[in-house]
Order: sequence, then C-alpha cells, then structure tokens
Amino acid sequence: MQNTINSKRLLLLATILIFTTLPFLGITDFNTKGEPREAIVAYTMTESGNWILPTNNGGEMAYKPPMFHWGIAVASSIIGEVNEWTSRFPSAIACIGMIIWFYCFFSRRGDEKTAFVASLILFTTFEVHRAAFACRVDMVLTFFIVGALLSFASWTEKEKRGIPWIAILMMSCGTLTKGPVAIILPCATTGLFLLIKGENIFKLTAQFVAIALGALLIPATWYYAAYQQGGEEFLELVAEENIGRFLGKMSYGSHENPWWYNVEMIVLGIIPWLFLILISLKKSYFTIEKNDSTWMAWIKGKLAEAKDKIMSANPYERFAFLAAVVVFVFYCIPKSKRGVYLLPVYPFLCWFIAKYIVWKAQENIKIVRAFGHFITGICVVAAIAHCIGWNIDSLKAIYDPQTVTYWTKLLFIASFVYAFFWWGKKRYKCENTLMWTAAGVVILFFSLDSTYQPAALNVKSDKYIAEKLKSMDGNEHITSFVDDDMMHFFTINYYMNDRVGVWNDESENNGLLVIGEKDAVEFIKGHEAYNFNLEYTSEKKSCDVKRQHVQVYRFSKISEE
Repeated sequence: MQNTINSKRLLLLATILIFTTLPFLGITDFNTKGEPREAIVAYTMTESGNWILPTNNGGEMAYKPPMFHWGIAVASSIIGEVNEWTSRFPSAIACIGMIIWFYCFFSRRGDEKTAFVASLILFTTFEVHRAAFACRVDMVLTFFIVGALLSFASWTEKEKRGIPWIAILMMSCGTLTKGPVAIILPCATTGLFLLIKGENIFKLTAQFVAIALGALLIPATWYYAAYQQGGEEFLELVAEENIGRFLGKMSYGSHENPWWYNVEMIVLGIIPWLFLILISLKKSYFTIEKNDSTWMAWIKGKLAEAKDKIMSANPYERFAFLAAVVVFVFYCIPKSKRGVYLLPVYPFLCWFIAKYIVWKAQENIKIVRAFGHFITGICVVAAIAHCIGWNIDSLKAIYDPQTVTYWTKLLFIASFVYAFFWWGKKRYKCENTLMWTAAGVVILFFSLDSTYQPAALNVKSDKYIAEKLKSMDGNEHITSFVDDDMMHFFTINYYMNDRVGVWNDESENNGLLVIGEKDAVEFIKGHEAYNFNLEYTSEKKSCDVKRQHVQVYRFSKISEE
C-alpha cells in the first residue's frame, strides 16, 4: 500500500525549486562554447523556419537531435527572442520536473520526510544544480531517462499490467534529445531488475525489444526527415555521435578519460553534501590483520552482506540501486567521459545519501549541527566579503558591475536572517536541525546563482567583443577562422545573431575577419592575395578559442589586374 504525498511539503518544494532557479537563468552571459553552440541552433530554427535540421552561418548541423532546441525555440517564440533566459529554460524546467517526480515517487513508497530531504539534496548537489542552469542537452535528457526509469518501476510494481506508455513516451523524447541511449539505459535497467527477480530471459528480451521499437517510432520520423535534408553527411554525424563515441572511434578526441574519472566526478558532484558524509565517518569500524587471507575473507564477507541487504531491501530501493549501478557502469565503457553523462545516477544516489544522513541525524545530531555551522559560516562570510569587495578598487576588476542588483541586497539579508535563526534555533524552537541545514545549503546556492556566479563569469564572456564588432561592421560581411575544424567563435556568433561565418578561400572578397592572435600569424602569411588591416584586439583572452586574444581585421582581395 502506497503512502500519501504531503501536499504542503510538495508545494514548499515546488516553490523553492521555481523561485531559486527561474529568476536567475538569464543574468549570467554565455561564457563557454557549449551554451551558445546550442542556443544558435534554436535561433536558426526561429529565423529560418526549419525546425528539422537547421544549419548556422558557419554551415554546421546540430550535433544532437532537436528536442532541446525545440524547447528553446518555443520559449523564445513566446518571449519574442532567443536569449540566455529562454536558452536555459528547458534545462531548469527539466530539473524542476525531475525532482518533483522523484519526490512523489519516493514519498509514496518510503519515508516522506526522507524523500523531501533527498529532493533538497538532489537539487543542491553541485553537478545537478549546475546542469539546471546550463543551455545544454544533458539535464533534459536526464529528465526523460529518470522519468522512464520511474515509470518502469511503477509498471513492475503492477506486475507489468498493460503497456508502459509513459516510459515509452519518455524514451522517445529522450531519443529526440540525445539519441538511443535514452532507450538503452531504462530498458537495460528494468530488464536486469526483472531478470534478477527470476523472470524468463527470452520473454523479457522479446518484451523489451517490442518496447524499444515502440519508443523508436516517433524519433524515426524525425531521423527520416533530417536525412532527407542532410543526406549522407547527416548519417555520418549520427553514426559518429552515437556509435563512434561509444566505441571510442570518433574522428576527433572527445573528453577521453579512464574509468576512474567517473568515480571522481560522482564524488565531486555531490559537493557540498560530501563534506557531511566525510565528517560523519568514524576513523575505524573494524580491525583487520594484515594478511591476504584475512583481507579476502573480509571482502567476501562484505560483498555477501551487501548482497543480502540489497536482496532484502524494498523492491523500489533495489530498483534504485540497480539504476544507479547500470548507468554508472554503462558510462565507464566508452572512452568519452564527462561528469554530466552521469546525471541520471544522482536521483537514485541521493535517495540513499538522504537515508544515511537521516539515520546519522538520529544517531548523532551533533554531526549535522557541525555541518550546519559550517554552511552558515560560509553564507555569512561570503556575503560580507562580497559586499565589501564592491568598494575595493582592486577587486572590482574581477566583477561585472552590472550584477550589483537588488539580488545582492536580498542575498545579504537572506544570509543574515538565516544565520540569526540557525544560531538562535534553540531559543526560537527551530528544532528540525536537518531541515534547517538543508535550507542553509539552498541559501548558499541561491547566493551562487544570484550574485557570485554572474559576477565571476560575466567578465569571461566574449559578449563585449560582439558589442565592439557591432559598432564597427556597418552590416558588412563577417567571417572567421580558427585553426581547429571543430572550433568556432560560438559566443561572438551568438551575440552577433548568427552573422559570423567561416572563412572560405573560394568565396571571400572583403569584409571583417575574426581570428585568434596566434592563428592570425600563419593565416595572414598563407593568404598573400588579401590585404589585412588590424582594427581591434580584445582586452582579454577568448572564452571559446582558449589562450588567444581575439583580433578583428578588415580585409580585401587584391585585384588580379
């Protein structure tokens, strides 16, 4: 029998998620190549009317299917323009939706308080929180994968009655976001879960092949339409991004790392809760003689103990454990590894982290209080340092003055109000230490999103270069060159409304050239048929073309007469 959802906590959770994400999506400028590269796809969709396979002014196709870009384009059509806020909106909504779904699922099957704590932990783990504020496909893909997994879990509880339509829809949308991995992971996890329960492997294989084919029906229509436009070039891109990436046979190096890199990413990804886990661990739980036989016996005993705990756990917890393991192991296989690939692990991992923290809080509340003091101290010290920093000339250079808004003042007030109640909680009967600790972490991330991150990152953006370029170009032809086929001035191109093309020796006559200072030396030597006049050199190095200042040349082709 399922528990009921606490409607007040659900409303509180939704309020926290909405009001600590949506207001801050647009106040940090694009400052890495990844975000404007995705945003420009949505821009070309809205400008060209091609919502199947648009190409930007550099002639590039989108590297991923269009579901994420459709979300940006729809939001931008309502707002009236593609901007930073609309570009990050799909990720934020996906994160909010995933956490609310997660809370509802676990609160009905386990302890509701633990589910609420787990939801706050999930929202405030570094990797998940960062992905919620990024114009990248990963959080949207995670929503669909986790949604499919939770739907499958509910389906298995009902003894697989009926067709898992919601799971199929989630996998279809996930495939339209980043590819067939959105089908492979949920089906593999659920199939393995049922196989461990003792179901027939041949029947399971037939069932999940049928489910996977059903999930491919909707994406297949887009893939066919995209092939009609992109032809063989599109097929080669699909093969490289899906098959080549998994097998480590891509035409270019892409985040190649050893398997233990994923362990590091998970450990760092759960910051700041990692610190609470670390301080809760005792120095020693056991004593072992240092000989091989004893070590082997201990390892076998621990493995047997872990197996017994897993098999005796509630079915939904076994499913959660298996989901985390399958996703983690799957992404250890390909050479290409990034922390964001592991995002589907976090909801299930955070459930077990929450259970551990709740248990520790009941066993020794001083541990949680110590962590709470640590978090509160950071909030207060950071707020004071930030406010003082605005009045010190030597520190103003690392801040964007435009980020000094009412959010800075609200941050200062919120930090000190929280500190007042935290350190005075006995007097004011704020007895729920664990909840107040989670609230402190939320305040800390609110500080990051509203004030610290924009101040630190906006000065890295190439937006100011685009503004300079707008003031000098007079609507003439703008091209660019980067000595790397995979690179482009994505940020400048975005802020120039997709006007920056890629240099083509056969068609260039005159205009403006955007190029890195190091690339310019060899490029100009190799193009003696042109006159180049330096018009501008950027103050800082580019956020896209690393370790190079950006230069703008006015060029013209020398007449052959």
